[in-house]
Amino acid sequence: MVFPTYPFYSYADKNKKIKPPAVPVMYNKYVDNPQTQPGQEQPIQPQPPVTPEVQTQEAPPPEPKKTSGALKVAAIVLFVLLVTGGLALAAYRLGQQSAPTTPVPTATPQITPSPTPGEIDYEGIPITENTVSFAQVGSDIYLRYRGKIYTEQEEGEVEPATVTVPEANYTWYGLVEAPEGLTENEEFNRVFSFKQTSGTSFLFVMRWGTDSSQSFSTFNFTGNEVKTLSFNISEGYSVPKIAQVSTDGNYAAIDLYGCWNCGGHEPETVVIDLGTGDNENIGRVLNFVWGENGNYTYKEYIAKECEPPAEGPVQCSEDPNTLPQKSGNI
Repeated sequence: MVFPTYPFYSYADKNKKIKPPAVPVMYNKYVDNPQTQPGQEQPIQPQPPVTPEVQTQEAPPPEPKKTSGALKVAAIVLFVLLVTGGLALAAYRLGQQSAPTTPVPTATPQITPSPTPGEIDYEGIPITENTVSFAQVGSDIYLRYRGKIYTEQEEGEVEPATVTVPEANYTWYGLVEAPEGLTENEEFNRVFSFKQTSGTSFLFVMRWGTDSSQSFSTFNFTGNEVKTLSFNISEGYSVPKIAQVSTDGNYAAIDLYGCWNCGGHEPETVVIDLGTGDNENIGRVLNFVWGENGNYTYKEYIAKECEPPAEGPVQCSEDPNTLPQKSGNI
């Protein structure tokens, strides 16, 4: 037990009134802590550090995404369409199974084959300045002679046209060689008539002229060889122009004139089988038309005096609309 101590004072001070100091209030560990017995002092337990509380703010929960109203409408429309389509398909199949089927005949379309170029199986002769040669470009045939390029004459025309083409880019095949001693006059020394027949086959007429005379040669190129054609001609009709070719390319009609650029007159017509070379001069005719398999129709040309009388070498004939139609075969 701890007692309080008082300050020391001397005897001389005994007569003085001494006020004792205030006694300090002491802490009694035995009273305040009854579990502590005398002689068993409890050690002071260290107090854990006080961690200041941290105020954390929780993040607000994510808001649910708002679905666009347009998407909702589109989804509803799509669902309705799918359901409606499914019901319609089911009803259609049910009807197909219950209804008797009747076969419907289908017509086979008639396809008209277009002419296609054939293979050229022809080496040709050597090409010189006086050689008639040809080139095939797609389905077109060109003739070349003395620096000029010719295309076939159009339907109803009697003269081939001259054109400008990149001839250096084409493969040319020599056909025939011109005779010697010809004039330099292009009008009397040229391709006079030219018409394709089928594929790589074609007919052409050459006009060979000298200073004193002229001649005509007609050729048939069959795709692999050149054939010279000759006709039965009557006196005074010897200038050939290719008039018509049959649709199958096997037959041709050649008009024979008495002269060229010498006045109006009606030519004679020769029909030719290009395969055999057989030909027939059927005289002067009107409205000639090829049929199939060498058949043809025409109206006879009947001359009459012109009314009123015409000036110059003009011939007149009966109106073909009043004449009967005739037919033939080669």
